[in-house]
Amino acid sequence: MSKFKAGDLVRISDLTHDSEISDHRVALILGKHETSKSYTKIYTVKLVGSENTIRLHEMFLEPLDTPLTT
Repeated sequence: MSKFKAGDLVRISDLTHDSEISDHRVALILGKHETSKSYTKIYTVKLVGSENTIRLHEMFLEPLDTPLTT
């Protein structure tokens, strides 16, 4: 079973470094990619505040269940 579904808001882990990722690290799940291994999940996410999308392994995504402000 997938940890996330299309439309979920997630936070990108601090372990992920990409110049496209903003300081708030929030993204929207667009979909899941099929992989050759059933135990791993890769998601396409749209970065909030940007037109860019990136693919990330599920281990670098956290459910957004906390307020966006710090």
